[in-house]
Amino acid sequence: MKVLHKLTSKDFSERSVDGLQNMFEEKSLSPYGAKLEAQFFLCEAGESILKVKGSLKVTKESLPEQLLTRTMIYFPEQRYGLEYIHQTPIIDFEFLYELRTDKDYFNLVVLDREGLIISSATYVFNHSSIIPYPIRIQDLSPLDIDGEIYRKDEQLIFRSTMGEDCHTSTILHTWQNVGQHVVLPASRTEADRTYESSMLISDMCSGMWMVIATDDTGRLLTQYVVQI
Repeated sequence: MKVLHKLTSKDFSERSVDGLQNMFEEKSLSPYGAKLEAQFFLCEAGESILKVKGSLKVTKESLPEQLLTRTMIYFPEQRYGLEYIHQTPIIDFEFLYELRTDKDYFNLVVLDREGLIISSATYVFNHSSIIPYPIRIQDLSPLDIDGEIYRKDEQLIFRSTMGEDCHTSTILHTWQNVGQHVVLPASRTEADRTYESSMLISDMCSGMWMVIATDDTGRLLTQYVVQI
């Protein structure tokens, strides 16, 4: 197991709500500190079938001339993804997509050659366009809760630890990748203010997993991205 990225409730409270992409880039573990500029264009290719054309640009003043990056576009609801490996700072691509609901979305992740996340964002289909998912202040929990994820024997354990002034009776942990989605009520441990959930590694398919803690009203607390 390798941690690719981490966001905590403190990271959310330190900035204005302008989307998760900037938070991912500012808290990236990658040494490149790059940013992503993305554009998408839609055109119909048949009944409920859309052709998506996109352009990605990875920017930074001191990027290596041949920065090897991996771009992943995956669709959690439809359980598949696309992957592009490139050494140039600009990549153009296109793909066909079957629009099943008006609220379909996809995630876009850019990783460096070590597999660390440079940038990540969620996009939604909005009539004739594609827009970044609009994160709202009410989507973020005001509770002060930190988290950690670690391996113990054949299990991965996700732990949420409340601050001294934090009071809640329920914390939910969501473990998900493209094909698996597991929601677990975190169990309170003997250590006061600490909640845990776990999964057997043998029950987890290999790949990138997002592990999320939310409060009792579904607001975001902590978010990890790990490689299994």
